[in-house]
Amino acid sequence: MLPASETKNNAVLVLSSGITLIQSDDGLANGTGLWIGGQILTAFLVSSGLVKSGMRVIELGSGIGFTAISLAKLGCAVDATDIPIVLGKTLVPNVARNSDLPGTVRVRELDWSVAPQNWRWDHPTAIASPTHSPSVEQKLTTPFDMVLSADTIYSTDLVAPLMRSLQAICLQSLAVSSRVPPVYLCLERRDPQLVDHALKEADETWGFTVTRIPKHKVSKAVDKMYEWQKAEWEGVEIYKLVLRKK
Repeated sequence: MLPASETKNNAVLVLSSGITLIQSDDGLANGTGLWIGGQILTAFLVSSGLVKSGMRVIELGSGIGFTAISLAKLGCAVDATDIPIVLGKTLVPNVARNSDLPGTVRVRELDWSVAPQNWRWDHPTAIASPTHSPSVEQKLTTPFDMVLSADTIYSTDLVAPLMRSLQAICLQSLAVSSRVPPVYLCLERRDPQLVDHALKEADETWGFTVTRIPKHKVSKAVDKMYEWQKAEWEGVEIYKLVLRKK
């Protein structure tokens, strides 16, 4: 598999893993194309042994679905979430064409701008949508084992909505279980000031303990899965966020 930057003009990606994906570079949404952060996060999760069959995972900003589908191949039950334009153009079609998997991928809208008290966990296609509001606040009934997000730190305006959404998922999972699910956040350090701001906000405002995954561990995973040169993914970092219990 080549780095996303080398395949951005390919409408169809046929991968050696058996996954086939469509993507779009029409510029209408960031999430309709493959991004390198999703590739690196997937390599780390697949190679690290952190992912086990039967785990319940939710991904924010699933894009074309590469990470979600890859984890479903390992037997996970994944909620792949994004905004409607991404769902319609790439995520729903890609999940449909890669449906014969040991695990499952459920595609659902999750708009980070919607306050968590207005989320709908019982809705089959929309957890958080400006057009769907529950009459009473709903709570998560089955906890998640892991929360993921990649290539989602690119705008200052989106940092707070993303962190609020991550915190809400962790809090609701904790409320119905004995543990807080770890969040794995993969980003590309294109704008160091923005990245540092986001990580500081995660810690100081939203209550996460933020730990960077050591570069040598990420590099080992990338070497194992892709055999890329380090220059091809320079600047991509993975962080583990764990919500502090009060």
